Amino acid sequence: MADGYTVLEYGTLASSSTTDITFSNIPQTFSHLEFTFSGISMMVQNRAFVYLKINDDTSTVYSRIGWALENGLNRDVQSWAGPMNIASIQGTTAQANQAGVMKFDFVNYSSTVLQKTGFALSTSTDASASGNMVGKQNAWSYGSTNAITKINFNVSSGFKAGSTYSLGAWK
Repeated sequence: MADGYTVLEYGTLASSSTTDITFSNIPQTFSHLEFTFSGISMMVQNRAFVYLKINDDTSTVYSRIGWALENGLNRDVQSWAGPMNIASIQGTTAQANQAGVMKFDFVNYSSTVLQKTGFALSTSTDASASGNMVGKQNAWSYGSTNAITKINFNVSSGFKAGSTYSLGAWK
């Protein structure tokens, strides 16, 4: 088993037609995963929602509880089957080239005993044209004990070319 933090994959998106960032065949030799992203969506509004899907599963219950700091503190609790709306990032009408940032932790992702849980942090602009930042934090769960071997992040409008991402793991 590897010690410390290891970057498994990283990249810069070359095309604005990319709607999915997918990591397949994730090695099971680590304990925890971390996904980071910096970029903009191609959604023609101030922000776009990012959806998380694990192991191509659209039936298992995904749950989220979180808060957003936007014109006051808002709390949100949701559960549903299928990909989970987990974060938001800038859209094309946000202030010029202002990138959103996302960070996801997948704790005990290789366990076949525990249901999967983790944290998601993201920033985006608010719904106005002022460019005010919104911070979001979510704790999430995926109602399955299967080891995570594939992760998909989706923005239906596409991610802007030049956006960067990485998937790392640690013991």
